[in-house]
Amino acid sequence: MKEKFYKYCLISVVLINIWTLVALFWFYQEEPGEFHGLGLGIYYFYSLFYSLFGGVILLFLRGLSIFLKKNRILETSFLYFFTGIFNFNLFILCIAAILLKMLPIDPAFIPFELASLVISVIIFIDYYNSNLRVKE
Repeated sequence: MKEKFYKYCLISVVLINIWTLVALFWFYQEEPGEFHGLGLGIYYFYSLFYSLFGGVILLFLRGLSIFLKKNRILETSFLYFFTGIFNFNLFILCIAAILLKMLPIDPAFIPFELASLVISVIIFIDYYNSNLRVKE
């Protein structure tokens, strides 16, 4: 099971690096001007909302599979693990941007970032309890 965990970590890091490179190239291809960086902000917000939506759906499906005691395919799913890592990555990016004073602290945006953190922590705890904890 740990081999699968390491494989999922590696694939997730590669996909997140590709996502970051796309954002970087998109930012540098924009024309300098009044709205420079707006496309990057929209890219980030879309990524955040899609990852939150996907995380909520996957957590709902995972809870439903536990409740119904059906096939627990999500506990070893790459998509489930990747959603947790991606949500955590988006949370860390926002915190870093706020600490570096690149973004202002917006009270309307804080619940989305906290939801991203909560979803990632729940997925990490569930993944650990389902796959990595030594079962006695």
